Amino acid sequence: MEALVGAKLTIQTIDGPLTIQTVAGVTTGDKMTLKHYGVPEFNPPENYDPQQLRGDHIVKFRVLMPQYDPKGASK
Repeated sequence: MEALVGAKLTIQTIDGPLTIQTVAGVTTGDKMTLKHYGVPEFNPPENYDPQQLRGDHIVKFRVLMPQYDPKGASK
């Protein structure tokens, strides 16, 4: 149901939990890019902005649909 209408989800990042908002209609295989939430630069220059020298965190969605049981639906 949440995939149809969008939802707030809490995911784990290298900095800890982060709450994201999904769009309505998200399906399996859809991706969301969180800019500058990925791995920090390995060998950064001096006087750098640590937030700008980070990779992106890519969230790939896997939507699970409930199984329909016709035997249980009639009762």
